[in-house]
Amino acid sequence: MRVSLSISGSVPPLFEDLKETLEGAWERFLREHRSLIPHQVEGVEVSLSFVEPEAMREVNLKYRQVDSSTDVLSFPLWEEDGRFSPPVGWRWLPLGDVLVCVQDVEPLGEGDRARGVLLVIHHGFLHLLGFDHGDEEQRREMWLLQDELMGFTV
Repeated sequence: MRVSLSISGSVPPLFEDLKETLEGAWERFLREHRSLIPHQVEGVEVSLSFVEPEAMREVNLKYRQVDSSTDVLSFPLWEEDGRFSPPVGWRWLPLGDVLVCVQDVEPLGEGDRARGVLLVIHHGFLHLLGFDHGDEEQRREMWLLQDELMGFTV
């Protein structure tokens, strides 16, 4: 399984190898969880954009009716009735867009903003695959998968 990541916006200086790091982590994750993606899919595409707080606030207001900035928003292409429903027969599957506002990310641990940014990016990626945290069981599963992804990138 291949992952093609396109990044736009101003990448934080902490992340010199962000593209390679994320592609590698997500490829490993999708190999280990192959059943998440239709069997004929050889690769997935993800768009990651770094945005400023005002731009994030505008997007959050437009799509979620929340008039504030936030750390991450995801826009999955294949969500239907709250489930991941990708088309059948595609070899390359675009998953959607993840927007990150670094200024709104909470540091993890000892002021480690870089780990916090990685966590919200992985969180957004999982949303593209149909994971959510609407109830305690979903939250527990998603947090376990986030931890797994963090283990692939740290």
